[in-house]
Amino acid sequence: MDGEIQSTGQRTRNCLRNIDSNVDQEDGDDKNIVQLRRSLSVFDGIMINVGIMIGTGIFISPKGVVAGVESVGATLCVWVAAGVITLLGALCYAELGTTIPASGGTYTYIQVCFGDFAGFINFWANAVIVSPSSNAVVALMFSIYCLEPFYPDPDCPPPKMAIKLFAILSISFTMFLNCWSVKLTTVLQNTLAICKLIPLCILLISGIVKIGMGSTEYFEESFASTDVSGIGTALYSSLFGYDGWQSINVITEELKNPSRNLPLSLIISISITSFVYTLTNVAYFTALSPSGLVASDAVAFSYAHLVLGKFAVIIPITVVLSTLGCLNGSILSSSREFFVGARRGHLPRFLSTIGIRHKTPIPSVILNSIITITWCFVDNVFTIINLFSFVQWVFFGSAVTGLIYLRIKEPNRPRPFKVNIIFPIIFVVVCICLTILGFIGAPVDSLIATAIIISGIPIYFVLEHQPSPRGKWAKGMKRNILVFLQKLLFVSPEELKKHNNFHLI
Repeated sequence: MDGEIQSTGQRTRNCLRNIDSNVDQEDGDDKNIVQLRRSLSVFDGIMINVGIMIGTGIFISPKGVVAGVESVGATLCVWVAAGVITLLGALCYAELGTTIPASGGTYTYIQVCFGDFAGFINFWANAVIVSPSSNAVVALMFSIYCLEPFYPDPDCPPPKMAIKLFAILSISFTMFLNCWSVKLTTVLQNTLAICKLIPLCILLISGIVKIGMGSTEYFEESFASTDVSGIGTALYSSLFGYDGWQSINVITEELKNPSRNLPLSLIISISITSFVYTLTNVAYFTALSPSGLVASDAVAFSYAHLVLGKFAVIIPITVVLSTLGCLNGSILSSSREFFVGARRGHLPRFLSTIGIRHKTPIPSVILNSIITITWCFVDNVFTIINLFSFVQWVFFGSAVTGLIYLRIKEPNRPRPFKVNIIFPIIFVVVCICLTILGFIGAPVDSLIATAIIISGIPIYFVLEHQPSPRGKWAKGMKRNILVFLQKLLFVSPEELKKHNNFHLI
């Protein structure tokens, strides 16, 4: 078939040896070389990060934050703190992204700093927990906002099974779309991205108007009923709203002048998002009490129903379109993570095949969608968020620990952007505190996440030391299975004019 397959570690070493030489090539050197082009400006970087962060989180997370701390004042403080933590992490990732000028984000940073095994564990956790669970939350929120207008009575919410079935339907639709055409997928994505701005503008403006009219009763004695014990899960929920803050690091190789534009993109985009999120939560509390907000599964719709009256239907429609666009984009990007992981040997090589007709990574899209669907059967959305957040902050802390390690191991390594060493130290301490607080707040969820991460260890050694099939019968069986799957999905291995062994997300 493809000849003798290199070991995972050897392929990774080949990839990492080519990092510096590839990212330094200019676009005009050789138009025939298959490589990423630096075409994104600082404005593009800001819009990408803002577009990914401002999605479903602001419609999901407020309930979890209020349920954790139980007071208006503490809720707003948590949102501000989440913005500060995210900005601190962004500064550290700006140094990582300019010190290791390669795409891939956390996956690449951990792999460069700590080796192939640590990189695989991060990839495994991301592929099994982070990406599909995040997609599942988006799909479930899409379903809730689709069904909520048909169940206006707060004592009679939509049936859980109906929510799950609608979520599965939305995942199946986006899976088909992503398998059929990349162009159609991106056209839909760009169109729906605009929709997410509409409900936020309506919420912000209406909130400002209500404050001007004197609707401030819930801001009086705003810290009276604060529950400090739930601050860990509250932070997890608010930080979920900032999910995707490091997305620009994943495409570093496509950013013009990354030593300047990467830090600017991160800092400006997170500052904008933090400002919008805080004001949106202020708007919520002009009409909803903390208990009323916790009782609602669709916070934005509940607020709009009280404030906008008959025009409240605008909110669920625009949120549905926004969440569908977010799900479509998430399936698009996360399926590429499966594809790249398979191409680098961290998943079966069959998953790196491409559809012959439509030139899409069909096996990766299907596998990613199947795992996402399984996450939809978790009964509580905030259980998924706890699992997702616990894993993410463990690896965010690991990546920034790698920054400190590189400062010690390679002090003379070029660092176009360099933060004060106190920033990464504080961020690592914050990550440790978040994981501890998250474990205290949701020990069962944290243990489940830890077990899933640990399950990647035997998988790594199986993939690293997989024996080559011996004998004609074994080789024939392997070939027959691969051919059957290729015929079933009409896919073929990727073909490149010049293959440089450098594949990063």
